Amino acid sequence: MIKIKKYIPNAISSARLISAIPAAIYFWLGANNLFLGFIIFQAVGDRLDGYLARRWNGASPKGKMLDTVADLTFFIGVYFVMFLKPGSISFALLYLPGVIWGTVVLTKRMIVEKKLFFPRRPIDHVSYILYFVLVSLLYWPFAVTFTLAVAGAVLILISSYMLMRNNLLNIYSSGDIIKKWLTVAKNRNLIRIMPK
Repeated sequence: MIKIKKYIPNAISSARLISAIPAAIYFWLGANNLFLGFIIFQAVGDRLDGYLARRWNGASPKGKMLDTVADLTFFIGVYFVMFLKPGSISFALLYLPGVIWGTVVLTKRMIVEKKLFFPRRPIDHVSYILYFVLVSLLYWPFAVTFTLAVAGAVLILISSYMLMRNNLLNIYSSGDIIKKWLTVAKNRNLIRIMPK
């Protein structure tokens, strides 16, 4: 049973990844109750896979990457459909600056820095408010949905900034880049070290 436990969190993340495409299709078709089921599955699975992995000592870089990819696949698929649906295009446009900024940060982190997972905070807060926005888009009045959507858009911008700032702080705390820059500048006579 112990060996099987280690695979359960990755199985949940894999199921979330696979279910992202049918979720976007049901959202496009207007099957609100089915789409709501997928939202609940994504939200519960998002919390459960990480919790079980930590609890059963099954956390791994592969599992963290799978969790991140499942989140991104779900939200990108739904966001794409928002542009195609006449009733939700205004919300898609509201998220556009955050999506562009988030894509820049994600691309830099995943491709350039080869970090395929993210810290649990502040990303978790963004995903849960986005789940609420999707539910409100289906069932709640426009004012409530718009308020949640604005909060979600602001959180996307803030969390992307915090993630980027965290990366910059990590870079500067290690001192590697500063030392390298000083060495290059000194070798090119851009900086002259004054004798004492």
